[in-house]
Amino acid sequence: MAHLSMRIDSPTNVPSGFPSQPPTFTTSDVPSDLPSDLPSSLPSFLPSTSPNFLPSFLPSSTPTEVPPKTGPVVFYAMGDMPYTNQDVKMLPTQIRNLNAYDGEFLVHIGDFIKHKNAPKDKCPEKRYQMVNDILIKSPVKTFIIPGDNDVDDCPNPKKALAYWMKYFDRFDTNW
Repeated sequence: MAHLSMRIDSPTNVPSGFPSQPPTFTTSDVPSDLPSDLPSSLPSFLPSTSPNFLPSFLPSSTPTEVPPKTGPVVFYAMGDMPYTNQDVKMLPTQIRNLNAYDGEFLVHIGDFIKHKNAPKDKCPEKRYQMVNDILIKSPVKTFIIPGDNDVDDCPNPKKALAYWMKYFDRFDTNW
């Protein structure tokens, strides 16, 4: 079995925690029955020219690869609101109290317009704007999808879809 040992000279004029010289590797206890096609020496960890090796030991300010996230994805979900005046008063506080430690993002699954006992203009533009003005203040990235009440059940679905697109298309790009 091959054993590697590493020797690091004492640091001189080097940031704390970094070696002043590249590590030196040597082999010991190398078995004599190694196949003959193996390289005769250890691979070099040094550049082929002689630049200062310290930059390779310093951390990069921009990572080249983001490690994959492990564990569960935790997020907030809501829908069917704000319907009532009480919901309209409560929702801004609920949105303001969201935080990224408890959930990574918010999904509103639609239906912020209630058609039962609705005013004559069931799908007024001011309703879409009001919900936008509340959700835009979310501290976490927010996604919203249209519910049937927000588009299909409106007296003029094309007009309702135009309002929805005006206020919520690419809404998540605000974060």
